Amino acid sequence: MSTESIDTKLKMKREDFWKYISISHEKAKNNNEFIDYLIDILSQKTDEEIFDFEIITFELMRESYNEKLWCASYLVNGDTASWSFDFFRLWLISQGEKIYYSIIKNQDDLSKYVNISFETEFITNYFENENFAFIPAYAFSRKNYSHNILNKESHKINSGTIFQDDFFDDYNKKLNNYKRKIGYVNKKYPKITFHWCAQFPNSMKEVCPALFKKVYY
Repeated sequence: MSTESIDTKLKMKREDFWKYISISHEKAKNNNEFIDYLIDILSQKTDEEIFDFEIITFELMRESYNEKLWCASYLVNGDTASWSFDFFRLWLISQGEKIYYSIIKNQDDLSKYVNISFETEFITNYFENENFAFIPAYAFSRKNYSHNILNKESHKINSGTIFQDDFFDDYNKKLNNYKRKIGYVNKKYPKITFHWCAQFPNSMKEVCPALFKKVYY
């Protein structure tokens, strides 16, 4: 299923996805506020739109899965692990449409968004955003349970107890049912052939020359 055919089946369009991120950035003073504003926006949407937000996030994660971007991720975060690259791409998506597509087009453009403290020679930005992955689940919780169950291991409702694991099971069951309903299947990430290696700095310099010059010591 192509991206175009996927988009036609979703209640939420990509332009809305990026719009909600932009609105949240305009209101927020920091990442925690950004996340909360975005959760609040989504919690006012239908369940289907909340699920669509997660699907679009996954599609953007898959589209940004390439070895050159992975090199940029390593240079700013210092870790070659796949989970670190995942968190980097979640950060990239959370920055909004303009920055996302700029860096997808040219990974070396990340150098424009890096600040260095010359006294300590440490990067002062933080280029991971794991919490972005949980936004749809938090929004679903806020909409349907009127509380933030994910902030606690368990929560009392009508003399009963709902545990985090039970909530996630329920959320994922509804999400997967929705995916089947619209015929959506998670595609695997493409295979990557690496042309750079952390043990050979010049190989990274070839991939991200401006970024390498700015952050590599």
